Amino acid sequence: MTIGRIVLDRLNQGKTASIEDILSDLQNIVSLGQKGRISEQMAKGALAVMGRPDNLSTLPSMPRLTANKLAAR
Repeated sequence: MTIGRIVLDRLNQGKTASIEDILSDLQNIVSLGQKGRISEQMAKGALAVMGRPDNLSTLPSMPRLTANKLAAR
């Protein structure tokens, strides 16, 4: 649910929603505090589910989603 909120928020703003983007947003929330409806605890839980990779380059390459790509589906 937390990850979904981040993805939808990014897409609504016209931003990409790659794994790297999502992890960055979650880490920022943990560091800086609540953002919108996502608390630090929610962000920590989502990072735990994602395995909190220390090195993002070890993640498989994923396509970036944009609102335009989703609307075309």
